[in-house]
Amino acid sequence: MRIFRSMKMKTARIVSNLIIAIVAISVFVQNSTASEKKIEYLSPSALNYYIMGKIFENQQDYDKALSYYKQALVFDPYSSLIRTNIGLLLVRKNDISGAIKQLSSAVDSDDKDYDSRLFLSSLLFSKGDIDGTKRLLEEAKKIDPKRIDSYLKLSDLYLFLKDQKSALNILNEMLKNSTDKSEAYLRMGNIYLNRRNIKLAIDSLNNAIRIDPSNRDAAILLSVSYELEENYDAAIDVLKKSQKYVLDDIEVMLSIGKLYLRKEDFKSAKIYFDYAIRNSSNLISISISIASIYSQEGYYTEAEEIYKSLLSEYKKNDEIKYYYGKLLLTLKKYNDGINLLEKIQDTKYKTYANSLICAAFLEKKDYLKALECSENPNSEAETNIFIKAESLIALKRYNEARVFLEKAIKNRELWGDAIIYLSRVYEKLISQEAAIALLSEAANRYDILLDEKIRILYEIGMIYERNSKINEALEVMKSILTLNPDNPEALNFIGYTYIDNNINLEQAKDMILKAYMYSSRSGAIIDSVGWMYYKLADYKTALRYLKKAYRLLPEEPIIADHLADTYHKLNYNKEAIEIYEKILKMEALDDKLKESVSKKLQDINKNNQSK
Repeated sequence: MRIFRSMKMKTARIVSNLIIAIVAISVFVQNSTASEKKIEYLSPSALNYYIMGKIFENQQDYDKALSYYKQALVFDPYSSLIRTNIGLLLVRKNDISGAIKQLSSAVDSDDKDYDSRLFLSSLLFSKGDIDGTKRLLEEAKKIDPKRIDSYLKLSDLYLFLKDQKSALNILNEMLKNSTDKSEAYLRMGNIYLNRRNIKLAIDSLNNAIRIDPSNRDAAILLSVSYELEENYDAAIDVLKKSQKYVLDDIEVMLSIGKLYLRKEDFKSAKIYFDYAIRNSSNLISISISIASIYSQEGYYTEAEEIYKSLLSEYKKNDEIKYYYGKLLLTLKKYNDGINLLEKIQDTKYKTYANSLICAAFLEKKDYLKALECSENPNSEAETNIFIKAESLIALKRYNEARVFLEKAIKNRELWGDAIIYLSRVYEKLISQEAAIALLSEAANRYDILLDEKIRILYEIGMIYERNSKINEALEVMKSILTLNPDNPEALNFIGYTYIDNNINLEQAKDMILKAYMYSSRSGAIIDSVGWMYYKLADYKTALRYLKKAYRLLPEEPIIADHLADTYHKLNYNKEAIEIYEKILKMEALDDKLKESVSKKLQDINKNNQSK
């Protein structure tokens, strides 16, 4: 009886341990029923060691778990289940090569093992083996066409390769085979949204929500799609409906508040912001988020009021000081901003605060202070490089700048930025042609990244523009569009140039609106949209955009001039005069614009007197 009872107790322990093991396995292999069934094929000895390994793994004792798994492998050397678990534990121990070896053996020993292929594909991708990653995911997709993981990883892989067409084809295949169609439509909607094909994005995301009304991510992306169409009512409606499924969703509340701000419905915006504050467990964090939204939308007074209120209550909080100081610098209240940022002690914010202080000295044209600041080891190294370069150039210490930048280029420190700054030194020290030659050579390097190439080409265009060679600048910008047809800066440059010279107006309109779709928060691009409508004699629409641009960039003389001209066209002469007078007090005002604005003011006042 004693033997029987001990055997019964041992059996009970094994059954209990087996249940624990199965639960743990399901977590590791994403609830794969197929993997759970593989336990049935383990030999009794392998099963015993495997169960012990799973128990220690569940207790996060990974060394013991690994030891037991390896002993299980002695009895079942071809078990893909054991090798997969060993591989995953080796990943935890950062032994990627060992993990790849184990998972590769698992794949070789079982041509129906979905999970080992999925896990191995992730490791091969991290090692840059794109072909191997693709092959494994294609195999996994064929093994179980109903599981969504392989489709999603394949679509992500194609997006990484910037092959959106193939990514969409994979998701269409997922729609046919998988049961989770809402997720497929969500991913498709995201791709269409990134391509700014808003109609197809809206159709896909509406399908995702129709299948699963609680799909929060689809609701957020659908709201963004409507927002890009400036259909704010539809965007708000989508988010309000999503609140039925996720109560007290802070992110959604803030998004609704932001959309009401864009409608200039301040009362409704404040209701949702207050609602978010009441439902948040972190008053400081949520208040900073709201202040940031106000700031991003150009409502700086409201943002500043929030920071003042927070700082009066939490005087020692460095997070508040950092964001408030950053806002003060945006408002060109340099001394106040610097004083506040200098009080920060928390190392989490100190480095960034020091970098902001250095940039502030540069912006206020205190170049010696900026140069001194750029030597501060407690500032961001990247920021220090550009501040030192800018300061030396502004101080006309070109030879020093040249030596410094050539050393940075040799050490591959911010290579693209250093090349651009060095070209500006060449432009001052040698010639425009030398600067362009330097940049052209850099742009044609075989190992240059596409984004760096585009930035360097854009700088070439700006050199031509600074030297009044507009046709040459336009050709460079067109070459950028051959590399990236959606580049908002190049689209805006060409479109604005056409508009400003009253040529190719319809083409200019298409280009500027496309730039706006990709960069709808850029004050410069919003100004281009407004100026385009001005040139097309749609002054009311122009006013809407130019007010927004001026709100975002209140110290930019050209934007202010465009707004004042529009007010004048609409016979709002009082507003026009007020803006013109502000322009004449701006620091960035050049002589040519100053003369133009003075004449406009004189003409308006003269007409008013004659009336």
